[in-house]
Amino acid sequence: MRKTTIIQILTGVSALALAAGVQAAALTFSAANFGDVSQLSTSGVLVDAAHFGADAEADVTVNGITFVSRGGSSPTLTVGGTAGASYYDANLYQAGTHTVGYTDIVGMSATDEELMFDSVVYGPGFGNSLVTLSGLIVGHSYRLELLLVRDHVAGNSTYLNNDPVGAFSGPYDWSNNAVQLVTSTFTADATTQKFRQYVGGDNNVNINAYQLRDVTPTNDPRLQVAATFSTTHDGSPLAISIPVSNLGAANNLEIASVTPGGADAAEFTVDSFTSPILPGGSGTIEVTFTPVGGGLHQANLTIASNDAANPSVDVSLQVNVLDPVASASPASINFGNLSPAPGPQTVSLFIDNLGSTFDLELNSLQITGPDAAIFSVGTYPATVAPAASAEVGITFQPGTEDGYFAASLAINTNDPAHPTITVPLSAAVELANPDASLRSHFTFDNAANVADDSGSFDNDGTVVGDAQRTTQSRVGAGALLLDGSGDLVDVGNGDDYTTQLVADGDGFTFACWAFIPNAATSGFTRFFSTYTPSAFVSEGWGVGTSSAQLIGTTYGKVDYLSSPAPARGVWHHFAYVFRNDPISRVDSYVDGALVASTGGTPTGLNPATTVGFAIGALGAPAATQYFNGRIDDLRIYDRELVAANIANLFNSAPPVSAYDAWASSFGLDPAGNGAPGADADGDGFTNLQEFLFGKDPEANDGTLTATERSGNTLIIRWKQLASGATYRLMESATLANPWTESAATVEPDGAQTGEYLPKKAQVTIGSGKNFFRVEGSEN
Repeated sequence: MRKTTIIQILTGVSALALAAGVQAAALTFSAANFGDVSQLSTSGVLVDAAHFGADAEADVTVNGITFVSRGGSSPTLTVGGTAGASYYDANLYQAGTHTVGYTDIVGMSATDEELMFDSVVYGPGFGNSLVTLSGLIVGHSYRLELLLVRDHVAGNSTYLNNDPVGAFSGPYDWSNNAVQLVTSTFTADATTQKFRQYVGGDNNVNINAYQLRDVTPTNDPRLQVAATFSTTHDGSPLAISIPVSNLGAANNLEIASVTPGGADAAEFTVDSFTSPILPGGSGTIEVTFTPVGGGLHQANLTIASNDAANPSVDVSLQVNVLDPVASASPASINFGNLSPAPGPQTVSLFIDNLGSTFDLELNSLQITGPDAAIFSVGTYPATVAPAASAEVGITFQPGTEDGYFAASLAINTNDPAHPTITVPLSAAVELANPDASLRSHFTFDNAANVADDSGSFDNDGTVVGDAQRTTQSRVGAGALLLDGSGDLVDVGNGDDYTTQLVADGDGFTFACWAFIPNAATSGFTRFFSTYTPSAFVSEGWGVGTSSAQLIGTTYGKVDYLSSPAPARGVWHHFAYVFRNDPISRVDSYVDGALVASTGGTPTGLNPATTVGFAIGALGAPAATQYFNGRIDDLRIYDRELVAANIANLFNSAPPVSAYDAWASSFGLDPAGNGAPGADADGDGFTNLQEFLFGKDPEANDGTLTATERSGNTLIIRWKQLASGATYRLMESATLANPWTESAATVEPDGAQTGEYLPKKAQVTIGSGKNFFRVEGSEN
């Protein structure tokens, strides 16, 4: 008697390897007995039904169509209700070979066969199949279902991607004649998904059916909304509009509710939202944010809708309220350059609330820094209203202290973006007695000892090379003359100009006068240097110049360069103020005026045991960067002189004579080719004569005056200094003494040009001879 078993597999399945979303009809299987192996193709067609016993037979029904496999050596296979004469004797689970595209499988096309059996491997004595699940869409969810009918227990196992069958849902019943449906759900990724089944032992007879379903939710309607809304705003109420869309193609999106939640939910009010939203349509959720203070405010909106895949969606809300807004003016306070013991100095600081809604809370105003005790803060209000300002007095009271002073004012507020405003404070009080900190003073006035140090260090130097004293000085009776080749003054070794200068933490100052000829080298040259005395010179600190820059150097050859260097061929006053300890800034002055303030991160000064000192070069005896020119009145202080002290040093020197300034303007050295009695252009007139009459001392034009005749009138023209000199028109009948002052009228001959006035005299020509000349002399 034939026995029939009915097995129902879930409805709405997709056939193995079909594209996502393609639905297949329900597959219903039945079997009369378990003496055969049966498989289904991707289209639901029976692949094969094989017989192992002599008399047993099995009927398999697919969707009501019965497929019969009869016993004997040549069983008959009927597909689709039609009996076929073909015989397929290669059982999937027996040793042998399954050939893809084998056309004797009744009703099985090569395409179906390739989809079902991408790769099939058999082992001797034990059968196994490897099925590649092709055509999967990455990211989609799939459900693999297996219909298993077992005849024996021994040797059966199943794998997905070579993982044990535990990945499939159970329980398994491996008893004889068991019929069961096992499943596994997975998400396709970029790897190849494969399914393998092993059957071992003799007479292990199976009826097997496989099918794969795309179970990815179709999700229609589908809500689309940004996960986060973030913005900045002032303290006023803010209207927020959040776009929402329905990405579905068939169904309306119904929004049931929008509910605020989170830490600051009370500040967010949902005013309205669009519902329903048609397929492919869009709408908005309208929210009003009413802040109660500044800073970051956070909440979330929970959107409940009929989106089956995501019925509840959260949107994060973040509003950074930049209110109140603190501002301080001026941004920094400099009390300026003050006279000694200036008394209390007060400057107004204005603290503004630039916000629109909330009060600015002034939590504290604190002064910190090395000189904090000398600065103080006046009274100030606890709060500043929106768009209002508070005036606070900042006072500097140095008492009898002098020098540079620095501190920092921290204004601590409830400004959420910038809770602390920092205002630098500074002041400079002129040193009442700078000479009290003068440690070395080289005047170069002493003819017997040109390198005499009259400062408290008393570090008399030793002349090296042909360094010498010259009377062509800027201050006093002498200056140091160096030729840029092997000349210097060796000031010895020790720690006088290193640790002693900075031990008290208030920096130090170098100053000197220098005259650099136009022909001097354009490379680095040094007025003064500290160095490591060795074959390889390592500079400690030094000062100097090049044709383009001023040079202030600290330990480790950190060169603070400032541009431009002053013009050559003229005396200039140079001063370098090394600020703080360790040295962190160098202020450079030329002719009493600050030209640069440069800083960096050097490491301090050379140890006292490894330093030597030189004037006019870097190092000794292996010196470099020799200075070419004249140096005068070299001073080193162990204090930071302020701008007023530097200006006083410059102004204390006698003024440069008009003649020297004139000669230097032409690039002449007043102590050399520009000396008053020299004749730079060889035209027979001295430089002084050319100076008095406004001529070019380098242009040989052979005359100091000009004459022209008009009838009986002789016109004599010349230029003369507007001040500082005396001019007379002289005449003689014989070109010999006596010369007498002419009675001719001298009158202006045009407007003044620079320092010179054009003059002329008109003389009537008589019957006799007469000679005229113009005499000029400095007052």
